[in-house]
Amino acid sequence: MKKKLVIIVSSCFLALVVLLFGAGLYINANIEEITRKHLGAAVKFESVEFRYSPMPTIVFTGIEVEHENNSVKIPSLSLYPDLLALIGGRISLKRVVLDDPLLPADLISRDRGNGNMEKAAPLSTSAIPAEMIGGITVNRGRFMLKGLGAEIQPVSFALAMDQIEKKDQTVSVRVKEFSVDEIGLKFAGSITVSSLEPLKLRVDAPEASLNPGAVKDFLVKFGFLKEDLAGQIPRIEKVGARNLKLEMDSQTGDLILSSASLYFDKNEFKEISVSLSKDGAYQLKCANLSFDVETVYGWIMENPRGKEALDNLIAKAKLKTLNAKGAITLSSLDIKGTQGDKTSVSGSVDLKTEGLKIHVVSEKGAGQDFTVDRLDTRITIKEGKPSINVEKLQFSSSKGGAGSMSGSFALPLDLEKTAFKGRLNTFGVFDTVLDLKAEKGEALSLKFDFGLANPSLQVLAEGGMVKVRPDREMGFVARLNNFRISRPVSAKGEEDQASHGPGTRNFDFTVVKGKDLHLKALIRSFQFNDLPRMADINLELLCRQDQATVTGRIRVGGMNMSMAARFLPPSTLVAQIDGKGAGLSLYSFIASFSRELPLHLSGKLTVSASIFTSGDNPKALLDGAEGQVVARISRCSVHNISTLDYRLSFLIDILTVAGVDPGTLDSIYFDSAVARADLQGGRIVLDTFSLRGPLIDAWGRGEFLIKEKRLLLAGQVQTALGITKDLDIDKVLERRKT
Repeated sequence: MKKKLVIIVSSCFLALVVLLFGAGLYINANIEEITRKHLGAAVKFESVEFRYSPMPTIVFTGIEVEHENNSVKIPSLSLYPDLLALIGGRISLKRVVLDDPLLPADLISRDRGNGNMEKAAPLSTSAIPAEMIGGITVNRGRFMLKGLGAEIQPVSFALAMDQIEKKDQTVSVRVKEFSVDEIGLKFAGSITVSSLEPLKLRVDAPEASLNPGAVKDFLVKFGFLKEDLAGQIPRIEKVGARNLKLEMDSQTGDLILSSASLYFDKNEFKEISVSLSKDGAYQLKCANLSFDVETVYGWIMENPRGKEALDNLIAKAKLKTLNAKGAITLSSLDIKGTQGDKTSVSGSVDLKTEGLKIHVVSEKGAGQDFTVDRLDTRITIKEGKPSINVEKLQFSSSKGGAGSMSGSFALPLDLEKTAFKGRLNTFGVFDTVLDLKAEKGEALSLKFDFGLANPSLQVLAEGGMVKVRPDREMGFVARLNNFRISRPVSAKGEEDQASHGPGTRNFDFTVVKGKDLHLKALIRSFQFNDLPRMADINLELLCRQDQATVTGRIRVGGMNMSMAARFLPPSTLVAQIDGKGAGLSLYSFIASFSRELPLHLSGKLTVSASIFTSGDNPKALLDGAEGQVVARISRCSVHNISTLDYRLSFLIDILTVAGVDPGTLDSIYFDSAVARADLQGGRIVLDTFSLRGPLIDAWGRGEFLIKEKRLLLAGQVQTALGITKDLDIDKVLERRKT
């Protein structure tokens, strides 16, 4: 029995050896014909070896498959035959193992861009006898990819695949593992290849991972992505993918990538599809994108243009830092465009967020949080120009108060096409509280009621803006019914506030650069602190050629004034003011400047003034002011002498020089009072002054130093009896401390 078993086993083994040896001889003798038949290519090899342990194997070394101008080089090719199939008379390979293969793949089609070039026959996979191969393993493989300018770019890969199927003109393989180190790609799934040169393939991977930054660089090398567009894509280290699909056809120049989900850190893209074409066209679609705001902030800071824009925003808002926490959701994203010389982009996306936290730190180090409670926005891009439709925006402040807004606008901002409604209710921004009601409808009219209050400034403004008729050169007209600015006195008192003097910080007029604007403003009433109330202000603004000009008319205390100012970036202001008034009520005129002086003076005023100034800051404007003022008062009366205001105390000195006891008078009368003065570098130089009355006459000259509030007068005083005395006054007009 044992002898029979040995004979049977030996016979079977001998038969297998004969079949394996015969198969090897057959393959060896006919490999040239087999390769030409199936691949349309010639084959060469250095040697073939038959190994029977540990498994029957046919090993080829130094294989080179030549096709057109390309060749596939395989240093070692191992064939593992199916012995049972060989017994049945069929050639079948359980597995094929390739070590260090070098495969050509043309990413730039040879006939693209040259219609007269004869098309080369592709190195196709359509004739591969897939039914003869059970699986393929590639160790340390390399693609030699032809990119822009026919440059050769090596890409290493490793794969293990089985379940090879052939259908129509393609070969599909089931991949256990596939990896490309250059782009960090790893997946398991299926690959369908119809041609290696030009490269035509399709990948289906239930699970995959890749390095988007490396993929971006790869696509730039081979012309699917332009440098300028690639520079706007943020760098991401690693992305996981579910149901990844990739289609590439270098003959048509198309690449399509889609995935049910791409995810990294706290971010996820669902149902995303990217299409790229070598003619520059691209399209991006995504059903839903969820971004972590901290990640987006990092992307902005990595992008030079994004960082510059954010730094400018922080600087203009006078902040030290700005950051945010939360999530932003984009949906229904559909963007398409072209790269290259004729760049264009169009598309749309919905943006939503809830509970987004924004933390800011002021230049002084104070911190504050803002919360975007809800934002629903539709963004549409048409030929590179975005328009934004805000369905609902609700936000709140950690300092108290809330705000809301809805509307639509386009970028760059076009006020004529903008419509919105906005509201702020005691909204706290650091130490400032804002109140606002604003609305602009399709009728091109804007209405607003605005209030601002903080320890150093209060602003009230109520009015609107309208678009004038299209046949007029004027763009918009602003009308303010009430406009008031005031700076409360500090806790240290008036003197402390005044000691700081006018500001020395330069103006910033860079905002007018590149602007082309024509605007008219009509302000019924304007007041700044206790300065004269201005009425019937009519101003016209013209921005052109990187500078701005303002001209207009103002009524102050019944006096009509005209003004012209030019703003020259970066900080220079040049201005001239002229004013005239006749028969004005002195009481009402002074009441525009002071709450106290009207108690002491009355009469009829005639005045003319012309002032010119230029400078880069408020102090320079005051110090550089020059001009002339002529004032005449008829039937002038000075009342309440016993309680005379300190700014009129020089009258007491004049009475004292004339020998009149001010304590015996309740009032004094002058037929006329005349003053002619020049404004020179912070001084009011009195060329001449005179007071003519039944009790005394006074005349002379002098000056008033504005900063020191110092009055210098020199002249004569004549009494009703004809006695003339010298007048010499040197005093500071300050309120006495009590």
